[in-house]
Amino acid sequence: MKALKIIGLALTGILSLGTYAQELDANLQIRPRYEYRNGFKSPMSNGEDATSFVSQRSRLNFNFKQEKLKAKLTLQNIRSWGDVATTTTADENGVAVFEAWAQYEFSPNWSARFGRQVISYDNQRIFGEIDWLQQGQSHDAALFSFHKEKHQLDLGSRYECQC
Repeated sequence: MKALKIIGLALTGILSLGTYAQELDANLQIRPRYEYRNGFKSPMSNGEDATSFVSQRSRLNFNFKQEKLKAKLTLQNIRSWGDVATTTTADENGVAVFEAWAQYEFSPNWSARFGRQVISYDNQRIFGEIDWLQQGQSHDAALFSFHKEKHQLDLGSRYECQC
């Protein structure tokens, strides 16, 4: 009986050597930001006072990576300090999904990514994450990518709800 257990454990160990490696990474980002507004976007009217506040972005990131599959889930909460009482039960500033996507690599050069994702190109002046905003910018999209050495071709389709 003891020999049977040893053989069973040995076979399990040998079979598990052929499994694929997986990585799971989780990290947290907390970004408070103080703002002093004294004429935001336009000059202040007479009698109007300047204002200041602290806003905070909190993000919880989960990254998963397997041989040909990658996935990411990012939850975020954005709020102004002191905006909601700590004892309230009806907080409208809930947790939102910033990113939730899966990517499959068909070959070293071809991949497809589906879901809510950040799409950034070049210096992000025209199309990017706009990470200087507290909420950032992500898109519900399907993106097919071809990457070969120094060349890149992306073909994507984005969906926006007019709710």
